[in-house]
Parts: sequence; C-alpha cells; structure tokens
Amino acid sequence: MEVATNGITGINKKGQVLIFNVDEQTVIPYILMTLNNTELAFKLPIHADLLGADVLSISRR
Repeated sequence: MEVATNGITGINKKGQVLIFNVDEQTVIPYILMTLNNTELAFKLPIHADLLGADVLSISRR
C-alpha cells in the first residue's frame, strides 16, 4: 500500500509506521519558545522541508 503525504513518516521500535503532519506556521515558534531548543528549531525546517528554513538560516548568521 502506498500513501502520499506531505508529512513526516517514521517507524518506531515496535515496527509501527507513523505518519503525521505539523502546522508549519506554529511548529518553529513552539520549539523556540516552549521547548527552548534553538538547535532543533534551526535543523527541523531544513530536514523536513518546512516553511521558514530560509528565514531562520539568515537570522542565525
């Protein structure tokens, strides 16, 4: 079975396939303000091809 998604697909340790989407408008601000994890906030948009990766990379310089 093939599933088309714009989200993130992964397999957990039990072998379950997980597919989920994130709100691209709010995920990076949440990571920055709530989780206080700047490293993740800079890496996630690049690896997940999320909106805002270009703005974050400019602001990091």
